[in-house]
Amino acid sequence: MRIKTILAAVEATEYRDSVLNLALLLGRATGSYIEGCPLGLPYSDFVAVSPVGGVAVPMPAYEPSVAPEDLHRSFMDFMQENGVPEAPVPAQKLCFGWTGDDLYSDIQFGSHARVFDVIVVGRPNSDRSGPRVTTVEHSLFEGGRPVLITPPAAIEKLGQTVVVAWNCSTEAARAVSFATGLLEAAQRVVVLTIEDGTVAGPSGVQLCKNLHAHGIDA
Repeated sequence: MRIKTILAAVEATEYRDSVLNLALLLGRATGSYIEGCPLGLPYSDFVAVSPVGGVAVPMPAYEPSVAPEDLHRSFMDFMQENGVPEAPVPAQKLCFGWTGDDLYSDIQFGSHARVFDVIVVGRPNSDRSGPRVTTVEHSLFEGGRPVLITPPAAIEKLGQTVVVAWNCSTEAARAVSFATGLLEAAQRVVVLTIEDGTVAGPSGVQLCKNLHAHGIDA
């Protein structure tokens, strides 16, 4: 699958620029539309205090730590500083857009991601002010799309060497299919298998043959 639309999580954390930088690197490599989505704090509607009686106590929602318009402004500033044009609808070139006027919860972000080719989020850590595990989980399980997780520090290059961790499984096959755009753009592709560490299925050599058929020298 070729990558043409990218959804980037835009949060009020110190890792925001790392996420946007990775989305920009990918967008430039694939000529894609990058959409920023304002991500807010998670909240629970209720908590059950009795598994037998089902008594529930409402939980207060977190107050938003930042206004969505502030996130929008910071996203636009980043893109414009890097020479990326704004587009009202996705175009067949590098450009950017914005999701909406309200903060999205993790589950809303995950469901919105279903109409994009790839999702870019920050790597979760133990810092409460940093990216959350729930963001990654909802991106994976609600979005059903490939997820790129960026490290805290911005990277300068993306995808020059791609290593495929091949364990012969259905999940690995789906990951390879989703990553076709990155594999085609890579300078080097390595298929790695571990002896006695795979499930029953096609070997790494067989995967390489399939990639060769797509013009990928693995």
